[in-house]
Amino acid sequence: MLWSLQRLGQCAQVVEADSCIVDAQSKAAALLYYRYPKLYPELSRYATMMHGIRHLNLKLSTWDAMHFFKVSVGGFDQLRETGHTTYDIFNRLPNLKRVKILLPDDQRDRRYQFTVKLFHPVSRCHRTLHRYIYEAIAQMQAVSDFKVEVKRFMDSNERIRFEEMQSKAELSRKTTSQDLADLYADSTGGVRLDSPGGSLASGNSDPLEHGVTREAVQSVDELFPPLCKCTPSCSEIMSSRDRIRRYDDE
Repeated sequence: MLWSLQRLGQCAQVVEADSCIVDAQSKAAALLYYRYPKLYPELSRYATMMHGIRHLNLKLSTWDAMHFFKVSVGGFDQLRETGHTTYDIFNRLPNLKRVKILLPDDQRDRRYQFTVKLFHPVSRCHRTLHRYIYEAIAQMQAVSDFKVEVKRFMDSNERIRFEEMQSKAELSRKTTSQDLADLYADSTGGVRLDSPGGSLASGNSDPLEHGVTREAVQSVDELFPPLCKCTPSCSEIMSSRDRIRRYDDE
């Protein structure tokens, strides 16, 4: 995905007379907008095709999805390689309105995955891995201004669980935005802030809140690979024809 975005980032829109890079000053301005378009909207004349993206459909492997959405259970985020693409790339898409995410359905670890294994050799638990991913998606949504749609849950219970977390994330984002508006509107020095611990976006919040499982505070070696204890098993659900048909409907 990063390669595709970078390729689009090489194609300028050239919608205004002064959109072309002609000297060192315009080159620096174009680079500034390329990296931080939301901070410098006045430089939008240097926009590329990448900056015009409004809708994205994402289907990643389990490993890539957990790193892309910054899954941190058990310190998993410490395994992320330097330079690995994360959802921070969305900050370079000022016109992004909607992201549709298909939860992964791969069933094997990669050959060059030497750190931890995600899939248990006896019984793989896709439900647990999906939960880690969509919990991180909900946390991302608390600080995002675009619509997020997630598909291909294991069952309706998982979808309902995510939608509840999604509602809390949206409420958290609206509350934070209003607090900031009140802060800057008050010319006497701001507003009094409540004690931390109530927002999905807060780094000081309790990791066991907001639907995050207690396993989130365990180590990577204790959490992975998760053993399936679901009824019916995750393997049965993943291979069922009903699930495949539901994929086609989506």
